[in-house]
Amino acid sequence: MQGPAFVLPVRCVDTTFVKATDRFGSAVQGPDANGMDVVFANHVSLVAYTVSTVVLRERAGDRVQLCFLGHIEGVHTCNPATDDRGRLYRVYDYRLHAAWSATNSQHMCGGA
Repeated sequence: MQGPAFVLPVRCVDTTFVKATDRFGSAVQGPDANGMDVVFANHVSLVAYTVSTVVLRERAGDRVQLCFLGHIEGVHTCNPATDDRGRLYRVYDYRLHAAWSATNSQHMCGGA
């Protein structure tokens, strides 16, 4: 996403942080872990190949704001109406006063 997409209104909800594991379900030991898989109370899950330093400090029950920023564009095989992968979110942790972002799957819309 670029340009005008970031001046459009975004949809945000308040929810709580549930847990973070690496992409394989093991505990995240530090920033060099095998990426991260983060789950929220509203059943949204975000995945990244790197670990956010903010996520390392989050605790179960932390109140967060989850904002949908849009979906990744430019993939010719992507049909966002039927494939919800590659949706980009921003997470703001109210306790930490810090934010991070990630997508909702390891693969982008139209990918493997």
